[in-house]
Amino acid sequence: REIKSLQKKAFCQQCQVTKHISELKRCGRCQLVKYCSPACQKSHWKVHKAHCKTREEMGQETVDESWKNINDQYGHQRPRVSQPVDESLEAQAQRFRVWTEKWETTIRNWAFWAMNVPSPMTREDKLSKFTFVFEAQRRNNPPTLDQYFEMHGAEIMHASQMVGFLTHMKRPEVLERWRKMSRKKDAVQVVKKWFRSKSDGARARTR
Repeated sequence: REIKSLQKKAFCQQCQVTKHISELKRCGRCQLVKYCSPACQKSHWKVHKAHCKTREEMGQETVDESWKNINDQYGHQRPRVSQPVDESLEAQAQRFRVWTEKWETTIRNWAFWAMNVPSPMTREDKLSKFTFVFEAQRRNNPPTLDQYFEMHGAEIMHASQMVGFLTHMKRPEVLERWRKMSRKKDAVQVVKKWFRSKSDGARARTR
């Protein structure tokens, strides 16, 4: 998959078909979501209307209101400032690997549920175009090693969104590894993201 080609693609918020950006129309009010046809926009309005706001309205929201809307719409919680730890990033990364392996079955089940698999209503190309992104954050004073991290949020992201996300994170090595991963129509791709301290940003793993 070529990164430049993926950056020119997007998807319809209703039917989730992948098209060139020029073939999709943005919502005239929020300018955020895209649709392939007026019919899809009309069908999706009952879901979208609760979150559709102009840029001016979004700019007037308080930080708390903004995060509440993000949580309601995308399932992302507001990151908290974690207590500092003495461990190196490598040691924490190893803890994250152990933790995700411990909860692998649960995360995989969430991914299949979120992707609506198996279902005759799921687009044939959905599994090859979308990724289930799972976010975790270290607990303050975790009671056990199995509870060292906790779920922070989850989202289904289109390939074009993954490119933007990994580019923004400045993780070219992860982006390149993700780009080279083969995509199949019978497998769900899961990316596990770990929020570290504010100064460290986030870390991502692909599976």
